[in-house]
Amino acid sequence: ILSKPRHEDAAIYTALQPRLGCRCVGTSPQKLKPNSVRKIEVFPVCGTCRRMEIRITLKRGRVVCVDPNKEWVQQLLLDVQK
Repeated sequence: ILSKPRHEDAAIYTALQPRLGCRCVGTSPQKLKPNSVRKIEVFPVCGTCRRMEIRITLKRGRVVCVDPNKEWVQQLLLDVQK
C-alpha cells in the first residue's frame, strides 16, 4: 500500500515500482551528507528511461533519488571513486 508522499519525501524511490520506465519520480531538493550514505546506484539512459538516474541509499535505509547534474552530487561521485 502506497500513501501520498510528503513534500520532503517526494523523491523517495518506490521499491514496488516496476522497471517499466524511470525508477525515480523526482529528485531530493536537499544536499545529503556524505557520512549518511550507505550505497550509490547510477542508472544510465536506457530504452525505458531517457535520463540518467542516481539513487542513494542512506544508512537508515531510506532511498532517495538525486539530480545527477547538481555539483554536490558530482563531487560525491568523485569522492566515492577515490
